Amino acid sequence: MPNKDLEMQKELKRIRQEELKNELKAYKLKISEDRHYAMEDDKAKLENEGVLQRDEKTGKPIKTLWTQVEEQVDSVLSVKRAAYNDWQNAMTEVLAVMCDLSKAMIQTRKEWITGPLSQALVYGVQITDPLFTQTIPKFFGLPAQKAIPIPGSLDIYDLISGFVKDKFEKFTGKPDVDLPSLEHSVGFNDKNELTVEPLLRSDKVISAENKLDALFKKGVVDWLDQIGYAPKPGTNNEFMDKNDGTPLTKEMFETKKNDVNQGLNAYLSDRFDLNFVPRPTGP
Repeated sequence: MPNKDLEMQKELKRIRQEELKNELKAYKLKISEDRHYAMEDDKAKLENEGVLQRDEKTGKPIKTLWTQVEEQVDSVLSVKRAAYNDWQNAMTEVLAVMCDLSKAMIQTRKEWITGPLSQALVYGVQITDPLFTQTIPKFFGLPAQKAIPIPGSLDIYDLISGFVKDKFEKFTGKPDVDLPSLEHSVGFNDKNELTVEPLLRSDKVISAENKLDALFKKGVVDWLDQIGYAPKPGTNNEFMDKNDGTPLTKEMFETKKNDVNQGLNAYLSDRFDLNFVPRPTGP
């Protein structure tokens, strides 16, 4: 049994933790963008409720609930009502104006009060008023802030769900990261030189890190040393028997590598406490 060497496992775990951190960061950014677009869409829909007509070319409002009220008021005030019937018609128009005025006021309340309040409750809000970000913190000896975030219901949900997830994983004993299997390709070329290809991960993620490959090759060389072979003097990739100097050939290497009990894969798995898989050969 080889001595345990957890350096490679720690390195792979560090890489996976960094990847998960970046994935979580990207996920949170995507969620934030989606919520921002949803908030802007809700705001646009609310504002559109107060628009009765838009310019066909520019899309800008040319008639709103308020401009309609103004037009109706001008119409009522500009007509002289003399007879009883005219007075009755005028009162009818006044009632119509009052109805439209009520609609316009309700719409304004939605846009200025209930709409923003509803969005703040769901999406949260950023307080940027200098009174809260600079004056009050300075009074209490605290650093000034660019903005003070007030979480919404979605932010609180994210916080609670994340807390519950962490506690559940600790309770069930689930590892903090899942480590992929490592596919390796180790052999000898026609010049009887050791060739070690870069490792491939079972999750198909391509990492820019090369420390794993260096640690892996060191493990291969250590395995060769354990079974009695050392590097040939003056070379890096040729090996010979430590006792009689017999060169290790391609055929001999393949036989020893594939040994069920003392082969390379068994040695690496025991030493590094990781799951290694020989890379399939052929087309």
